[in-house]
Amino acid sequence: TTDFVYWEDLGVALPLSSREGPGVEFRPCVVYNPATRLFVMWYEDRLVKSPYPKSGYSVAVSDSPAGPFRTIHKHVTMPGRGRIGD
Repeated sequence: TTDFVYWEDLGVALPLSSREGPGVEFRPCVVYNPATRLFVMWYEDRLVKSPYPKSGYSVAVSDSPAGPFRTIHKHVTMPGRGRIGD
């Protein structure tokens, strides 16, 4: 959007096939990496019925900022304690 009033649907940015699921993926942040020429999405997972902690971080990449993104790292360990990563 250019005016934050009218929006264009560009489709699904992170397909179900690229998610750990079932659960909720939220708080995405997308940046461009000039070294790889890829857009990188850092997002938080809230998994349902998972052997992993109920929340974690994942990294996905795409050729376009609109996706589709494919997850390349799951359950990324964050340094420190508590809710960090923003």
